Amino acid sequence: MQTQTGAHAIESTQVEERRFPPPPDFAANANAKPDIYTMGFEEFWKAEGETRVTWFKPFDKVLEWKLPYAKWYLGGKLNACYNCVDRHVEAGRGDKVAYHWEGEPADQLRTITFKDLQRDVVRFANGLKKLGVKKGTPVGIYMGMVPELPVAMLACARLGAPHTVVFGGFSADSLSGRLNDMECEFLITQNEGWRKGGRVPLKKNADAALDQAPRVKKSVVLRRTDGETVMKEGRDLWWHELVKDASADPASCPCEEMDAEALLYPLDPHAPTATRPGGPGGATVVAWVRARPGICPDRAVGSGMPLVRSWWLGKKRGKEAYVIPTVVEDSGAVSGRKVAFGIGHDLKHAPTKKNDGTGGDGRGQTPGLTVQDPSTW
Repeated sequence: MQTQTGAHAIESTQVEERRFPPPPDFAANANAKPDIYTMGFEEFWKAEGETRVTWFKPFDKVLEWKLPYAKWYLGGKLNACYNCVDRHVEAGRGDKVAYHWEGEPADQLRTITFKDLQRDVVRFANGLKKLGVKKGTPVGIYMGMVPELPVAMLACARLGAPHTVVFGGFSADSLSGRLNDMECEFLITQNEGWRKGGRVPLKKNADAALDQAPRVKKSVVLRRTDGETVMKEGRDLWWHELVKDASADPASCPCEEMDAEALLYPLDPHAPTATRPGGPGGATVVAWVRARPGICPDRAVGSGMPLVRSWWLGKKRGKEAYVIPTVVEDSGAVSGRKVAFGIGHDLKHAPTKKNDGTGGDGRGQTPGLTVQDPSTW
């Protein structure tokens, strides 16, 4: 079958139409059964929301869709930390491994159970509370790939403190830009990190960034190496000293009940020098729905993520703002994924033709990105 003519023609000499069905016993254990493809869009996500996530208050409505804006699980109250950690301990899975950590140097290994994780998260959350972090307090996190990184994120989520996680390889300028964008009042970092045998001066970079981020009042520093570390009196304090006398009792720091549309964290553009469009207020809509792996491509992409779409939100500070869905891992809980919807890309990553709010369907050059009413997915 000839598919193209000319000097660069590509010919297919064989059309493969055979099918290889999985063994019945294998198919019987699949997460996604054939019946999901007969379900309506809202019916499917209502069932996922009700069965996959623990709610403090059930949601009243799955979706409010007014092009080009979408709101998910209206009226529902939940907490990301509770869903990732506490509910597994309460269900008797405290001794189950949440994740394994292999550090650098290579002989640094840790196995963290859900009970371990809950203890560390509660202690650090109580430490942050002593500093004045509470529901709504913006926090910056600038760390390497250490177990304390998810602890910091989950502690912020537990308190209801929106947090921006900045890649440890980014420069001081990139860090200060994100801290200022989020209007962060606190920073969590570490003295140094390891990268391919070399030391990364995270604290030194953070100090330079804080010179340009005047809203930050306190900086919590994890000691990762034995390197010499300059601490600024009145601003910097060590992680281990902060948690030394902090309670590990979950009852001492219960999870905040958060609206399903509340900001958890912003999603920044990939480019180190890029500025996140939209600002922190209402920029990220987080729908904690763990989609089943194995759903077919007409409903999902990759390991169970709903079909990738982007939604034009308008302009802010002269930049086009789009909502891009992404995937959030579940820290080793049970099989599945969480889907987070939020602004994550600037104009160059978005479709070439934006939706003007009239319901038009603007297809861009990026495969899979379409502005479209989700009821047609």
